[in-house]
Formats: sequence, structure tokens, C-alpha cells
Amino acid sequence: MESFWDFNFLVVDVETNGSNPQKDRIIDIGCVLLNNGQFVTEFSSLINPHQHIPLYIQKMTGITNELAFNSPECESVFYEFNKMISGENIIFVAHNAAFDWSFISHTYQRLGWQLPKIPRLCTLKLARRLFPGNIRKGLDSLSSIFKISIHNRHRALGDAKATALILIELLEKSHFEHDINSLEQLIQFQNSRIKNYLLNKTTQKKIDKMIKSLPDEPGIYYFKDKSDKILYIGKAKSLKDRIKSYFSSTGQTSKKINKLIKRIDKIDYICTDTELSALLLESKEIKKHKPEFNSFELRYRRLPFIKLTSDEEFPVLELCFNIDNPNAEYYGPFRSKFLAEEILEICRKKFKLRKCEKMPKPNINNTPCLYYQIDKCLAPCTMISDNKQYNDEIKKVREFLSGNNDGIITIFRNIMHNYSKKLEFESALIMKSKINDIEKVFGKAMHTNSSINDYNQILILPASNKYKTVELFFIRNGKLISQVVFGRKAPIQKLRNQIYEIYFNGFTPSLFYTNEDIDDLRIISSWLNRQSDIYQIEIKGYTLEEIISKMEMTIKNIPFL
Repeated sequence: MESFWDFNFLVVDVETNGSNPQKDRIIDIGCVLLNNGQFVTEFSSLINPHQHIPLYIQKMTGITNELAFNSPECESVFYEFNKMISGENIIFVAHNAAFDWSFISHTYQRLGWQLPKIPRLCTLKLARRLFPGNIRKGLDSLSSIFKISIHNRHRALGDAKATALILIELLEKSHFEHDINSLEQLIQFQNSRIKNYLLNKTTQKKIDKMIKSLPDEPGIYYFKDKSDKILYIGKAKSLKDRIKSYFSSTGQTSKKINKLIKRIDKIDYICTDTELSALLLESKEIKKHKPEFNSFELRYRRLPFIKLTSDEEFPVLELCFNIDNPNAEYYGPFRSKFLAEEILEICRKKFKLRKCEKMPKPNINNTPCLYYQIDKCLAPCTMISDNKQYNDEIKKVREFLSGNNDGIITIFRNIMHNYSKKLEFESALIMKSKINDIEKVFGKAMHTNSSINDYNQILILPASNKYKTVELFFIRNGKLISQVVFGRKAPIQKLRNQIYEIYFNGFTPSLFYTNEDIDDLRIISSWLNRQSDIYQIEIKGYTLEEIISKMEMTIKNIPFL
């Protein structure tokens, strides 16, 4: 049975100048594409409705008649939107999906186009089945429950992004509380009758007593039965709030939660200094103990990398999902296979590396292939070019993938600017989202990062405000080597020896990457992408004393402390 996580969720929001899809028009559309719980790309645009926008809608959305009048025409916007909704394994998602779908459907009818027949999910319906009746299910209420910040409320892209984050939470809740794994089960669940399972008073009192003793700190928790068997492991920013959320004060819960609660005899927990520590520890503990109620989290996620096969005399670029060759170089992980393939295709067109899977032994009598004829290959098989020329081309590839000078970011930015010059703003927005995705892969300091093999960095995260501490994460060659909690007032020189041993004393981690190593990299990368303020220190290009000085300045100036 295919997991619902394997599908592409297109989360959509529309702002309109009225509530009647036959008479009124869309004035703003925004959508976010999710795959495997990760943001892949986004798209948004205002639309000229050629109709009046009522004053109350102007005040709510900030979209005036003048702004709408100067916006792109509907046909050009929906031409770009149609590319996304016509993609492979697409699921349409919206909050109150019937409203958004009806406006989109009538827009397609007016354009004379055929709207793809795809499954539809409604986050409002899902929320109604996952939360008790006394809890509001609007976008603002759900964002508050899940601690999601909505930027640009009542603008299509801002609401679509918030809906996408809510969807991820609802999918996890559906899986955990109702054993929902497949798309078919999910769609059936959203349309099913709402059932509530009441806890008996004795069980509710037992749970309430356990919750009272929990701390308001980040960490992981273990639900255990009478024989001390671990039933479920979870993580939390606040242990008390997270665990309390499972057990409604009204006593209403799902069948699976009811089944779990009846077996819970003890709640153990481990406090961590930061949320990132909790995420890393949770993943390791789930894989280690394999709890009965953590069925989805038991498997490692497969994420794409671009590999440069440096163990060959004439290396090539290829797509892969594992880091298993100590002689190769790896770039990634990327958020989607589609983005990795697009970058790979640009590299193949831009650089003259060989394109053949198996190159014949170099011989002057070999006939050059078509790629050589069109100046896309150096034809090393014919000995027209030597190793030095090929290695020079490899160097250009490395610099390109690392974002240096005329790198992948520059290429994408140039494409984006060209779209803007031609007034193709929707295409420009798509390119901008791809640039954001690539920057997430390589980090903010594009001029220093290159392959994963050369990813060396120290993360500094605020930990305890009370005790004035930070947590340091030491990453070497893309691997998490060590975590240290450090007091703000402690002498920074205490870390000197550890930094020296990890980065300056010839220490080299194993060049083989386990599933756990890649999982750590995924978790750290995903978590960092959701943060607005990240404190990082690059290692490459700096001396030990310069790094110590940078750390001291950073720790002293963290506002949280």
C-alpha cells in the first residue's frame, strides 16, 4: 500500500471579490507544493478580475481595484497554475476545499480548459474529524494550536503556506491517532462520520496526574505499558503542552488514542536543551526501540543527491539516493527529485563531461559521439582531450554546484530576471522558489559551502534562558560529530581543544555515511530551513583563533539570552 507521504500535495488558496463562483472572480491565487512533508516549490499571483472589488474585501486583503487593474490576466496566471496542478501524483488541498475548488473549476470553464480530475483533500474537514467539537477549526485557530505563524494573512500565498504547515500536522495526527497510511484511507476518513471515544473517569484522572508532573521544556517522551514496554515515542518543544494535546479535556479522543491510553501505565521523558536535539534524539530512539504506535517513523526517508563519481578517471554527474562511495562527492540532499534532476540537466548542458554510462577505453581510433560534435563533451574516449582538460572542467562543475561566481544560483537568478524583464512574473516567482530551495541545500554562505564531503560548520542555538546556556552542534564532512551545552559566562577557551581536535588536528570522519548519518543531515537541514534567525560559524577559510573569536562574539550577542 503506497503511503500518502509519497504523493505531491498542491496546497491552494484563492482570494476572491465575492462568494459566488459563477458571478465573482479570483483576484489572488497562491499554492505550495509538498512532497514527503517538505516544501518543493511555490507559486502566487494577483489576477485582474475585470470586476469591482468591494471595499470590505479591499480592507481585508489589501488588494485594491487599482492594484488588481494592473495585475496579470487570468489566462496567463492559470497557464502557470495548470503546469503545477497537471503534475504527477498531485493531490489538491485547501482549507474549505469546496470553496477554492469551485472558483478554480469555474475559471477553467470560462477559459475553455479541462481541469484535471485529481483527488481533493480539505484541511477543514480533516480538522473537524481530528479535534473535539468545542475547538474552532478556522485557519487562525489551527495555526494557534500548532504554533504556526501566518505571514500576510488573507493573501493567497500567506494562507496557502499556513495551510501547508497545518496539513503536515494533520497528516501526522491522522496517522498516529487513526492508523491512516494510504491516500485512499485519508480521503475516506475526511468524508466519514465523526466518532468520539470517551475515556472513563479513572483513566482520565490517571492521565491528568501524569501530565501535571511534566516540565514545560523541549524533549522526547515515552508512553509505556505495565510491563515497561515502549508503546510510542514523540518529541516536543514543550513536553507538557504536547502530551496534554493528545488527551482532550472533554474526554473525546480517537479509537487508536483510546486504545493507546488504556495501555499507558507510565510516561517517561528526557529533557533536551533545544528542539533540534529533541528531533535528533526522537529519530534515533524510534529506530532503536521500534514502538508499536510509531509505524511510519520506523523507515528512513529517501532523499536525492547529485553525485560526482570522482573514483573514475573521467568522472560523471548522476542522481542517487545514498552516500555510499567514499571516493565520490555528493551535493544535497535536495527537497525533491524534480529539482535535483533539473540542476543535473543544467550541468549536463553547460559542461562538457562525458554523457555515456560506460566509456570505452581511450583510443585515438575511437569515433567521437554526437555530444562532441555539438560541443557538449570533451570526448576523452578519443584522446582528443587529456586528463588536465577534463579535470579543469570538473573544477568548473564543483564551483558551479557550490554557488561560486557563475554558479547554479547565478544561473537561476539570471533566468528569473529575464522572466521579469519579459513581464512573465509567474515564471519568475517559480524560479525564485527554486533559488530558495537551492539556498536551503547549500546554506546562506554560498561562497564557502560545497559538497557534503566538505560541509564543516558549527551551529549555535539558544538553550536555557534561565541558566544562560547555548547548545553547540559540530558538523564535519556533513556528519554531526558532537553536541555540547555551553554556559554563556563560561570561558570560550574551554571549547578551544574540542574545536581543534574536530577541525584542525587531521581528524577525518569515516567517508561511509550510514542511514543515521543521512537522517541527521535531513533533520538538521529541515529544521534550519524553518528558522528565521540561525547562528552558524563556517570553518572553511578561517583559523582556529578566528573561529574562537567569532564564537565568543556570537554567543554574547544572541538576543534570546
